[in-house]
Amino acid sequence: MRSNQTYYLYLVDTVQHQLSKIKGFETIKNPTYVPEHNLVTSYVMSGQIWTGFYTIKDGTVKDSGVVVYDNQTDDGSYERNYKKAVRSILKKERKRL
Repeated sequence: MRSNQTYYLYLVDTVQHQLSKIKGFETIKNPTYVPEHNLVTSYVMSGQIWTGFYTIKDGTVKDSGVVVYDNQTDDGSYERNYKKAVRSILKKERKRL
């Protein structure tokens, strides 16, 4: 059986001594923070295996709408598609700023 774990995320404001809950983070399966791109990825293992990409803006999770499927082959296609997806997301983000 495959496990798709979820978590709540809270940011700590050490100046105001407050916690802020990130809305929607608990919907991301198996989240991983990718600091070099300031993205959160989700590697979902149910039926078709896929990765989703998310950002956190204004205390809320934003889905990039980009999905990469992992066909579990050793041909390097998943890694290539993953890198292509990250480049695409970062390019969109730069245009918004």
